[in-house]
Amino acid sequence: MKLGRLYLPLGGHQAVITINASYGWNNNIYGLNSNRYHFPNYQLTTYIQSSHANFSRSIFPGSLENILSSPIFDNNNTSLFHSGYVVTTSPFIQPWGIWLSPVVSDNRNYVDVWFRAHQWSGPILCQITQITGNFTRSTEAYDEMPRNGFVQLDMYANTLTQIYKNPYNEYVLHND
Repeated sequence: MKLGRLYLPLGGHQAVITINASYGWNNNIYGLNSNRYHFPNYQLTTYIQSSHANFSRSIFPGSLENILSSPIFDNNNTSLFHSGYVVTTSPFIQPWGIWLSPVVSDNRNYVDVWFRAHQWSGPILCQITQITGNFTRSTEAYDEMPRNGFVQLDMYANTLTQIYKNPYNEYVLHND
């Protein structure tokens, strides 16, 4: 799913994109007033930084549909001038990740942000904070990643420590 297009000009500018989503939206699989529950929601916080005009990272090999006929086939335009990492926070769900894709018309200042969601993710809350630039939210649904190159960002997880456990609720990890 394409989240949107980020305008983050060259020069070390930063943006933080926070996504709250869920893997299904039921609190349990047992119906009304059940004491069995699960945590379907998770959060991805993506930290993105723009580069300098002389420094970029290469896109993933194979992420161009046909590199010879691609409009960005040269050393100046097959690069991604944005990078970053993702921190995921969730008790049990393993999110799939965030991808960045260069915008063919201006890959130095614009980058498309993609999110691979679990099926039945429900409405996604997306919050953007950035030093300069803007973010245009995508309203289109896509079934596959772009074919003009992309990079999946590294992901890290916070270790969550449960500080209170409701004694009247029973957590279930799977559908039993």
